[in-house]
Amino acid sequence: MFTSHERTILDQLHQRGEVELATLAGTTEIPRSSAYVALRHLVEMGVLEATKQGGVTRYRIATRDVLERVVQHISDEFRAAVLTPASHEKPELVFTDGYGLPESQLRELRTRYGITKFSAPGIVDQETFVRRTRNADVIVTFDYSVVDRAFLKSVPRLKAVVSPACFPLTIDVEACEDFGVIVVHPNPITQKYYATRQVEYAVNAAFRLVQPMHRAAKIAQYDWRECIGEDLFAKNVGIMTGGTNIRPLVEIFQAFGCDVGAATSDPVPLLSSEFGLNGYMDLDALWDWSDILITLDGADVDLDAFLTRDTSPKYIVIMSSQVDFDIDLIQSRLDSGAIAGLALDMVPQRWRSSYGDSELTTRMEGLAALKNVIVTPEAGVFSVDSMRRSHLQVFKMLMSLQLPAA
Repeated sequence: MFTSHERTILDQLHQRGEVELATLAGTTEIPRSSAYVALRHLVEMGVLEATKQGGVTRYRIATRDVLERVVQHISDEFRAAVLTPASHEKPELVFTDGYGLPESQLRELRTRYGITKFSAPGIVDQETFVRRTRNADVIVTFDYSVVDRAFLKSVPRLKAVVSPACFPLTIDVEACEDFGVIVVHPNPITQKYYATRQVEYAVNAAFRLVQPMHRAAKIAQYDWRECIGEDLFAKNVGIMTGGTNIRPLVEIFQAFGCDVGAATSDPVPLLSSEFGLNGYMDLDALWDWSDILITLDGADVDLDAFLTRDTSPKYIVIMSSQVDFDIDLIQSRLDSGAIAGLALDMVPQRWRSSYGDSELTTRMEGLAALKNVIVTPEAGVFSVDSMRRSHLQVFKMLMSLQLPAA
């Protein structure tokens, strides 16, 4: 479990409570380079916590709840790596990341599968992903790990990949077909577990931006000329979709007297008539025409070129991580009033790769502090109710899954 150097370090920490690299090198027989490697490994395992003060890194043993999760994680890793199911046993089902099902559903699934689930961490690197799934027949993975040809070559037992995501962007479906692996995910039109959640969020965000009643208003000597916000009535509402059913959203905004238009980034779009619309607009025309622009999950567009246009101020609701824009640019447009309001529910994928966690948090907080900006990461996707619907759909997919013969 631990090397001799790691055990010596843990003994020192039990005695001192906290140590530095220089202290270890001076009070033990461990060479400085070996002590550094051992400390780094213990931190990576989650056994130690490291804090930097005044340029010096200090180490201490992690809290009890963290250590209990580490123990569970090691146990799960051991099970996945060592306990290979025999051919006569149930198929091995592995929940690869933080997504899991309620115990009541897991109990029923155990009548069909041997189950391995991981309690920590939620998002894993690709090497850990491969290690966890080495002996799996079926995996449930959200949208964090990559299922490609290289991965499929390393998991010869795999027969099926189940994703809770309606648009599993990290799964190479063609490669899975070549390897004879089934890919199952909710139908984005008929079974979208958070469809109603997205509609509710989009409507709520539009109302809050257009009529920001959460801001202070004069109580005494009220004058209608100083009324906060605008009417939703008669606004042009543009919807950018990636292939989802937008009819409920169209009908709700039409009920408020809005004109509704839509554009799509789906290469094979659904008929616009299914949503009560007479054709799609191109994105350029939609941007110029809209008073309110809503980008739904799956919409794929770079907004930077549009943000610099001299058009009337508009409200933007972003609910897709594939919508990209420069954070400094949109802040300047909000400051100038060129953008009247912003609701940001999904962080652009590029931001996560461009900024570290600390910098991203600082930038998001700066954005949220601006006038008429709502930042609610993934509230338009995840809620208690929407996750219950997701769990039920994944449970049904797993219970009805027909695996190919070995």
